[in-house]
Amino acid sequence: MGYEVVDANTLFGFYSKRKVDSSKEALVQELKRHGVKKALTLSMKGIYYDHVLGNAETLQTCAGEAMLLPVATVDPRKYYGGKNELRSLVETGFKAFRLFPDLQGWPLDYAPFLKFIEEAREACKPLLFPAYTAGFITKAAKLTENHGFPVVFTSVGYWTISEAIAAMREAAHVYVETHLLDSPDAIEVLTREVGAERLIFGSNMPLSYFSVALLPIVNAEVSEEAKAMILGGNLLKLLEERG
Repeated sequence: MGYEVVDANTLFGFYSKRKVDSSKEALVQELKRHGVKKALTLSMKGIYYDHVLGNAETLQTCAGEAMLLPVATVDPRKYYGGKNELRSLVETGFKAFRLFPDLQGWPLDYAPFLKFIEEAREACKPLLFPAYTAGFITKAAKLTENHGFPVVFTSVGYWTISEAIAAMREAAHVYVETHLLDSPDAIEVLTREVGAERLIFGSNMPLSYFSVALLPIVNAEVSEEAKAMILGGNLLKLLEERG
């Protein structure tokens, strides 16, 4: 293929909602099969059960597999604040933070979340979370502006692409992850309207098929330089800029 692929959106661990091989071994095998160089990942235990135990499992798993980059998650329902917790996560090697309000059922105007984003200023790591409903990007972009860290919205699809474009024009810290951008011209539209440098490749493996996320970018009518940026260059730059 010729592109250096870095995946911003992978998961591993027990998944109860449907039958899928979500083991670390299966994830690594698929990533290697598709020629992925690096992948951000986290344990689903941190989403559905306990973020402290999940983060510990993520760190342990990634320590044994060089291609996996650990992502920390925090469940604001169990987050009591204190910079030491986030500082410790950064010092132990986590490359980014990821939140799951859609799965955990908390709103943006939620005091523990507001505390988290204030304390995340010092960590200054990329923050990923889903744009799962209309208005989410608008509110989250405003809440996180001038905080010093980039925000990557996952799950942006045809129903939220116009909102994403409007927010990205207003806020330079906003990026979009691509795994649901599967309409015929989504990559072209975003590249034209806000620039390829604002798009971050993600697959959502193992809950989604890798090729479904990859092919819309490979086949998009954009320059080879733009494809290289989207598939890996942009994410590598964000990670390198923040240690």
